[in-house]
Amino acid sequence: MAADYLVFGIDGGGSGCRIAVQDMQGRLVANASGGPANFTTDPDGAMRSILSAIASMTSEHLQPAHGCAHIGLAGIMDAADAAKLADAMPFAKTAVTDDRVTTVAGALGDADGYLISTGTGSFVAAQTDGVQRFLGGWGLKLGDQASGAWIGLQSLQRTLLAHDGLMPHSDLTQAILSDHGGSART
Repeated sequence: MAADYLVFGIDGGGSGCRIAVQDMQGRLVANASGGPANFTTDPDGAMRSILSAIASMTSEHLQPAHGCAHIGLAGIMDAADAAKLADAMPFAKTAVTDDRVTTVAGALGDADGYLISTGTGSFVAAQTDGVQRFLGGWGLKLGDQASGAWIGLQSLQRTLLAHDGLMPHSDLTQAILSDHGGSART
């Protein structure tokens, strides 16, 4: 491996993507952020967000072709998704997993432990002797209870049910309606 070989760590989800680049001595040499990168909801948009973030930090001395990457991305559900994303990337070598794997690695490293992740999506993880196990993380349509997206969806659904007279209003449903001009219709 060349002395200037770089390691790119990329994390992406519904709120955005982040990139950290290290040299072979483990020194952070660059970082960047970009737009939303959820492969299930918008595969092309996810790829554009990642490539744009990479382009924002590349220079003569920081070239993706001189490195490898691990991409942990929300919405990577199978090997075909991972291969499609890897093929679109400019790195010498690219590994792709869903973002749960990289979230646990970032939070726990090699240590045993548990993690509850609640962001745009949500999941629970356990890591014991290097083996990770997961509950949830199936996306908004099938789960992600307690995630930001799920809480927002539940709030809007309850507001509309209250608006239609199927349940009583709460301070929250009234505030949501007030923020939208007092009506569910625009």
